[in-house]
Amino acid sequence: MDQDASIQQRRNTAAIDINKSEAVNSTTIPKSLFNQAVASTVSSYVFTTGKQKAQQALNIYSHIDYLRPYFDVEPKEVLNRLINSLKPIETEPMITELYGPLMILFTLCAIIIFEMKLASHSIQDGTLIGTAFFVCFSYWIGTSLLFSSSSFFFNSSITMFNYLSLIV
Repeated sequence: MDQDASIQQRRNTAAIDINKSEAVNSTTIPKSLFNQAVASTVSSYVFTTGKQKAQQALNIYSHIDYLRPYFDVEPKEVLNRLINSLKPIETEPMITELYGPLMILFTLCAIIIFEMKLASHSIQDGTLIGTAFFVCFSYWIGTSLLFSSSSFFFNSSITMFNYLSLIV
């Protein structure tokens, strides 16, 4: 008899649990609230993942030691490379360095500033130097990014630093 009472008590407990779960299911979250919760969760995940990837890329490319090998060249060697670049036959393999292209960009900036001063060109919101630097560096970095992304698209082995070294 004690066993029958125990079985009856378990049945009642199970019935109460079923009723509770049905009550919870009957008060489900509205669909619009659910969609909003999913959208906010996904957007926060995408934002945090993108932020982490951007911080990793910034940490890699912001260290000066990463760029040091590209500027380790003597000025005399740059002059020899400029002279050899005018020859139609390639005499030595291409070496990636950024010293020469950077000096060419600074020279181009100086020429643009000189020409703007000769033409009496006036800038309303900035300076002549700022405009010259913006034009030169945006051309250099923009075309390098364009060609680098197209080489990535076409699965080429030319890197961004190779394009920065080649394009001036």
